[in-house]
Amino acid sequence: MDIIGLLRKAESKLAKQAERIGKELSSVRAAIQSLAGRANRKPSKRKLSAASRAKIAKAQRARWAKIKKETGKA
Repeated sequence: MDIIGLLRKAESKLAKQAERIGKELSSVRAAIQSLAGRANRKPSKRKLSAASRAKIAKAQRARWAKIKKETGKA
């Protein structure tokens, strides 16, 4: 084989590699863009229902009542 043939073969091989790398680079850029949008958002607040808040308040009042009873401040 002559030098020109070898160079054309090498060129073809490198062109295929460049195409594959270009596709991978595109995927990585898309992932970065997708994740960058998430990083800038504030986390959503967790919301409790009124019933849950009432349950928690009732339990806390019971804890305080127990403490006051034990210390004799009631």
